[in-house]
Amino acid sequence: MIVRVATEEDWPAIKKMVRWLDSENLKHRQKSVETDIVAGLLHAFRTDQEIIVAEGPNGDLVGFCAWVVLPRFSETDAMGLGTWVHPSFQRSGIGRHMRQLAARKLEARGVRSVVGVAAAGNEAGLRSVLEDGFLITGYVVKKELRHEGRQEGIEREQVGQRQGDGPEELLTDVPV
Repeated sequence: MIVRVATEEDWPAIKKMVRWLDSENLKHRQKSVETDIVAGLLHAFRTDQEIIVAEGPNGDLVGFCAWVVLPRFSETDAMGLGTWVHPSFQRSGIGRHMRQLAARKLEARGVRSVVGVAAAGNEAGLRSVLEDGFLITGYVVKKELRHEGRQEGIEREQVGQRQGDGPEELLTDVPV
């Protein structure tokens, strides 16, 4: 097994792995994250940031780990775009080795922390990152709004205003 920094030649295989990751995440999420992950990976390639990959015995890629610094938000924090290992190679330590190489590369850049999200239901992945020293520092919460799109939301807001509901509430008596 070889764990290394990805090259542009790896891009087709990385996109294939992202599709696999997304299909696994769809089991636990209601919406695809493939577009967001691909955008983050393209940003990494364009800004000379390392994406870590694992090569299997026959030279095919069997995993990737991508942590990306987004300078618009922070120069010292990286956002985890995902660590994925092909099911045939899971629980073999590949994910951990990829995360360790990614951490060394980021430390060399002066990055101090990595923030990531484990998909709901991915208990094995969560256990693995906790064993690597990650801490749970909060929870990601999500609420699906009931309208189907922007226009329906605008119409619902207008109907509410016509019925006497203002767009804002004024709290005049706040308990201290």
